Amino acid sequence: MKETLHRIAAAGGMAWLAVAVCAALAAAAFPFDAAVAAWVKGAVREEHHFAVHLVGNLGHGVALGLIFVTLAVLYGEERTGVGGLMAIITGGLTADALRMLFNRTRPDGDPFSFPSAHSACAFAAAAVLARRWPRRWYLFYLAAAAVGGSRVLLLKHFPSDVLAGAALGITFGLACAAVADGMRWLRDPETMRWVRGLLASMLVLAVIAPEGLPDPLGLLAGPAVLLILVRRATSLLEPQLSHDGQS
Repeated sequence: MKETLHRIAAAGGMAWLAVAVCAALAAAAFPFDAAVAAWVKGAVREEHHFAVHLVGNLGHGVALGLIFVTLAVLYGEERTGVGGLMAIITGGLTADALRMLFNRTRPDGDPFSFPSAHSACAFAAAAVLARRWPRRWYLFYLAAAAVGGSRVLLLKHFPSDVLAGAALGITFGLACAAVADGMRWLRDPETMRWVRGLLASMLVLAVIAPEGLPDPLGLLAGPAVLLILVRRATSLLEPQLSHDGQS
Protein backbone atom coordinates (compact mmCIF):
# COMPACT_ATOMS: atom_id res chain seq x y z
CA MET A 1 0.00 0.00 0.00
CA LYS A 2 2.81 2.40 0.93
CA GLU A 3 4.60 1.61 -2.34
CA THR A 4 1.43 2.28 -4.32
CA LEU A 5 0.87 5.64 -2.62
CA HIS A 6 4.50 6.61 -3.28
CA ARG A 7 4.08 5.65 -6.96
CA ILE A 8 0.94 7.79 -7.21
CA ALA A 9 2.63 10.78 -5.58
CA ALA A 10 5.59 10.53 -7.95
CA ALA A 11 3.49 9.88 -11.06
CA GLY A 12 2.42 13.32 -12.07
CA GLY A 13 5.19 15.83 -11.54
CA MET A 14 3.86 19.08 -12.99
CA ALA A 15 0.45 17.47 -13.53
CA TRP A 16 -0.26 17.68 -9.80
CA LEU A 17 0.34 21.42 -10.08
CA ALA A 18 -2.23 21.47 -12.89
CA VAL A 19 -4.73 19.81 -10.53
CA ALA A 20 -4.25 22.58 -7.97
CA VAL A 21 -4.46 25.30 -10.64
CA CYS A 22 -7.68 23.87 -12.11
CA ALA A 23 -9.26 23.60 -8.68
CA ALA A 24 -8.30 27.20 -7.84
CA LEU A 25 -9.58 28.47 -11.20
CA ALA A 26 -12.87 26.61 -10.68
CA ALA A 27 -13.41 28.47 -7.43
CA ALA A 28 -12.40 31.78 -9.01
CA ALA A 29 -14.66 31.28 -12.05
CA PHE A 30 -17.78 30.50 -10.04
CA PRO A 31 -18.94 34.16 -9.66
CA PHE A 32 -18.61 34.71 -13.43
CA ASP A 33 -20.40 31.55 -14.61
CA ALA A 34 -23.76 33.19 -15.27
CA ALA A 35 -22.19 36.03 -17.28
CA VAL A 36 -20.19 33.60 -19.43
CA ALA A 37 -23.28 31.48 -20.08
CA ALA A 38 -25.25 34.56 -21.13
CA TRP A 39 -22.49 35.58 -23.55
CA VAL A 40 -22.28 32.09 -25.06
CA LYS A 41 -26.03 31.98 -25.55
CA GLY A 42 -25.88 35.08 -27.70
CA ALA A 43 -22.58 34.40 -29.45
CA VAL A 44 -22.70 30.76 -30.54
CA ARG A 45 -24.91 30.10 -33.56
CA GLU A 46 -27.07 27.01 -33.77
CA GLU A 47 -25.49 25.91 -37.07
CA HIS A 48 -22.19 25.49 -35.25
CA HIS A 49 -23.64 23.13 -32.67
CA PHE A 50 -23.01 19.95 -34.70
CA ALA A 51 -19.26 20.55 -34.94
CA VAL A 52 -19.04 21.52 -31.29
CA HIS A 53 -21.11 18.48 -30.32
CA LEU A 54 -18.75 16.25 -32.31
CA VAL A 55 -15.79 17.52 -30.28
CA GLY A 56 -17.69 17.03 -27.05
CA ASN A 57 -18.41 13.40 -27.92
CA LEU A 58 -14.71 12.68 -27.58
CA GLY A 59 -15.22 13.01 -23.84
CA HIS A 60 -17.90 10.33 -23.79
CA GLY A 61 -16.86 7.38 -21.64
CA VAL A 62 -17.63 4.80 -24.34
CA ALA A 63 -15.63 6.71 -26.97
CA LEU A 64 -12.62 6.95 -24.65
CA GLY A 65 -13.05 3.30 -23.71
CA LEU A 66 -12.83 2.43 -27.40
CA ILE A 67 -9.45 4.20 -27.56
CA PHE A 68 -8.00 2.37 -24.55
CA VAL A 69 -9.36 -1.03 -25.57
CA THR A 70 -7.81 -0.55 -29.02
CA LEU A 71 -4.46 0.36 -27.46
CA ALA A 72 -4.54 -2.76 -25.27
CA VAL A 73 -5.85 -5.28 -27.79
CA LEU A 74 -4.20 -4.15 -31.03
CA TYR A 75 -1.00 -2.44 -29.90
CA GLY A 76 0.03 -4.35 -26.78
CA GLU A 77 -0.37 -1.32 -24.50
CA GLU A 78 -2.05 -3.32 -21.74
CA ARG A 79 -0.98 -1.13 -18.85
CA THR A 80 -2.06 2.03 -20.63
CA GLY A 81 -5.34 0.42 -21.65
CA VAL A 82 -6.16 -0.92 -18.19
CA GLY A 83 -5.05 2.29 -16.49
CA GLY A 84 -7.10 4.38 -18.89
CA LEU A 85 -10.23 2.29 -18.41
CA MET A 86 -9.83 2.46 -14.63
CA ALA A 87 -9.38 6.23 -14.82
CA ILE A 88 -12.41 7.03 -16.97
CA ILE A 89 -14.65 4.64 -15.01
CA THR A 90 -13.66 5.83 -11.54
CA GLY A 91 -13.37 9.48 -12.58
CA GLY A 92 -16.69 9.41 -14.42
CA LEU A 93 -18.55 7.67 -11.60
CA THR A 94 -17.12 10.07 -9.03
CA ALA A 95 -18.16 13.04 -11.16
CA ASP A 96 -21.68 11.58 -11.50
CA ALA A 97 -21.92 11.09 -7.72
CA LEU A 98 -20.79 14.66 -7.08
CA ARG A 99 -23.26 16.01 -9.65
CA MET A 100 -26.14 14.35 -7.81
CA LEU A 101 -24.79 15.63 -4.51
CA PHE A 102 -24.48 19.28 -5.61
CA ASN A 103 -27.52 19.17 -7.96
CA ARG A 104 -26.55 22.39 -9.70
CA THR A 105 -28.75 23.53 -12.58
CA ARG A 106 -27.06 23.59 -15.99
CA PRO A 107 -27.01 26.71 -18.17
CA ASP A 108 -29.67 25.13 -20.41
CA GLY A 109 -31.94 24.42 -17.43
CA ASP A 110 -31.21 20.70 -17.01
CA PRO A 111 -30.04 19.35 -13.63
CA PHE A 112 -26.70 17.94 -12.46
CA SER A 113 -24.16 20.41 -13.79
CA PHE A 114 -21.26 20.38 -11.30
CA PRO A 115 -18.74 18.93 -12.06
CA SER A 116 -18.57 18.05 -15.75
CA ALA A 117 -18.31 14.28 -16.23
CA HIS A 118 -17.24 14.69 -19.88
CA SER A 119 -14.36 16.88 -18.73
CA ALA A 120 -13.45 14.50 -15.94
CA CYS A 121 -13.26 11.56 -18.35
CA ALA A 122 -11.38 13.54 -21.01
CA PHE A 123 -8.74 14.84 -18.60
CA ALA A 124 -8.43 11.45 -16.92
CA ALA A 125 -7.66 9.94 -20.34
CA ALA A 126 -5.24 12.77 -21.12
CA ALA A 127 -3.33 12.19 -17.88
CA VAL A 128 -2.94 8.48 -18.61
CA LEU A 129 -1.85 9.04 -22.20
CA ALA A 130 0.54 11.85 -21.23
CA ARG A 131 2.17 9.57 -18.67
CA ARG A 132 2.75 6.95 -21.37
CA TRP A 133 3.87 9.40 -24.08
CA PRO A 134 5.22 12.40 -22.13
CA ARG A 135 6.69 14.16 -25.19
CA ARG A 136 3.16 14.54 -26.61
CA TRP A 137 1.50 15.63 -23.36
CA TYR A 138 0.29 18.92 -24.79
CA LEU A 139 -1.71 17.18 -27.56
CA PHE A 140 -3.64 15.08 -25.06
CA TYR A 141 -4.40 17.98 -22.76
CA LEU A 142 -5.38 20.26 -25.66
CA ALA A 143 -7.86 17.62 -26.83
CA ALA A 144 -9.27 17.37 -23.29
CA ALA A 145 -9.52 21.17 -23.08
CA ALA A 146 -11.41 21.18 -26.39
CA VAL A 147 -13.91 18.71 -24.91
CA GLY A 148 -14.38 20.92 -21.86
CA GLY A 149 -14.76 24.04 -23.98
CA SER A 150 -17.39 22.35 -26.13
CA ARG A 151 -19.51 21.66 -23.06
CA VAL A 152 -19.48 25.37 -22.22
CA LEU A 153 -20.33 26.38 -25.81
CA LEU A 154 -23.25 23.93 -25.87
CA LEU A 155 -24.56 25.43 -22.60
CA LYS A 156 -24.26 22.03 -20.93
CA HIS A 157 -21.84 23.31 -18.28
CA PHE A 158 -20.47 26.44 -16.69
CA PRO A 159 -16.71 27.13 -16.81
CA SER A 160 -16.33 26.19 -13.14
CA ASP A 161 -17.96 22.80 -13.86
CA VAL A 162 -15.37 22.09 -16.55
CA LEU A 163 -12.41 23.22 -14.45
CA ALA A 164 -13.55 21.14 -11.48
CA GLY A 165 -14.01 18.16 -13.79
CA ALA A 166 -10.50 18.69 -15.15
CA ALA A 167 -8.98 18.67 -11.66
CA LEU A 168 -10.95 15.54 -10.79
CA GLY A 169 -10.02 13.78 -14.02
CA ILE A 170 -6.28 14.49 -13.82
CA THR A 171 -6.26 13.21 -10.24
CA PHE A 172 -7.88 9.91 -11.18
CA GLY A 173 -5.79 9.62 -14.34
CA LEU A 174 -2.50 9.97 -12.49
CA ALA A 175 -3.59 7.63 -9.70
CA CYS A 176 -4.94 4.89 -11.97
CA ALA A 177 -1.93 5.02 -14.31
CA ALA A 178 0.39 4.56 -11.33
CA VAL A 179 -1.71 1.69 -9.98
CA ALA A 180 -1.74 -0.04 -13.38
CA ASP A 181 2.06 0.27 -13.59
CA GLY A 182 2.33 -1.69 -10.34
CA MET A 183 0.04 -4.56 -11.41
CA ARG A 184 2.37 -7.53 -11.75
CA TRP A 185 -0.25 -9.72 -13.43
CA LEU A 186 -0.14 -7.40 -16.44
CA ARG A 187 3.33 -8.82 -17.16
CA ASP A 188 2.10 -12.42 -17.48
CA PRO A 189 1.51 -13.36 -21.17
CA GLU A 190 -1.13 -15.99 -20.43
CA THR A 191 -3.08 -13.64 -18.18
CA MET A 192 -2.91 -10.92 -20.80
CA ARG A 193 -4.53 -13.19 -23.39
CA TRP A 194 -7.58 -13.34 -21.14
CA VAL A 195 -7.43 -9.61 -20.43
CA ARG A 196 -7.38 -8.77 -24.14
CA GLY A 197 -10.30 -11.10 -24.74
CA LEU A 198 -12.23 -9.51 -21.88
CA LEU A 199 -11.55 -6.01 -23.17
CA ALA A 200 -12.66 -6.98 -26.68
CA SER A 201 -15.85 -8.48 -25.22
CA MET A 202 -16.51 -5.28 -23.26
CA LEU A 203 -16.20 -3.31 -26.46
CA VAL A 204 -18.66 -5.56 -28.29
CA LEU A 205 -21.17 -5.27 -25.43
CA ALA A 206 -20.81 -1.47 -25.44
CA VAL A 207 -21.54 -1.34 -29.16
CA ILE A 208 -24.63 -3.57 -29.05
CA ALA A 209 -25.99 -1.93 -25.88
CA PRO A 210 -29.37 -0.18 -26.29
CA GLU A 211 -27.87 3.28 -25.90
CA GLY A 212 -25.11 2.57 -28.42
CA LEU A 213 -22.30 5.00 -29.11
CA PRO A 214 -22.75 8.73 -29.57
CA ASP A 215 -23.20 9.74 -33.21
CA PRO A 216 -21.17 9.90 -35.40
CA LEU A 217 -18.76 7.76 -33.38
CA GLY A 218 -21.31 4.98 -33.64
CA LEU A 219 -20.58 4.76 -37.35
CA LEU A 220 -17.00 3.75 -36.53
CA ALA A 221 -17.91 1.21 -33.87
CA GLY A 222 -18.76 -1.72 -36.14
CA PRO A 223 -15.59 -1.58 -38.28
CA ALA A 224 -13.47 -0.97 -35.17
CA VAL A 225 -14.86 -4.03 -33.39
CA LEU A 226 -14.44 -6.15 -36.53
CA LEU A 227 -10.83 -5.00 -36.91
CA ILE A 228 -10.04 -5.79 -33.29
CA LEU A 229 -11.60 -9.25 -33.41
CA VAL A 230 -9.91 -10.16 -36.70
CA ARG A 231 -6.55 -8.93 -35.44
CA ARG A 232 -6.99 -10.84 -32.19
CA ALA A 233 -8.02 -14.05 -33.95
CA THR A 234 -5.05 -13.75 -36.29
CA SER A 235 -2.61 -13.35 -33.39
CA LEU A 236 -4.05 -16.44 -31.71
CA LEU A 237 -3.77 -18.52 -34.90
CA GLU A 238 -0.23 -17.42 -35.81
CA PRO A 239 1.55 -20.09 -33.70
CA GLN A 240 -0.62 -22.85 -35.18
CA LEU A 241 -0.15 -21.61 -38.74
CA SER A 242 3.60 -21.42 -38.22
CA HIS A 243 3.67 -24.97 -36.87
CA ASP A 244 1.63 -26.31 -39.80
CA GLY A 245 3.95 -24.60 -42.24
CA GLN A 246 7.03 -26.22 -40.73
CA SER A 247 5.56 -29.74 -40.66
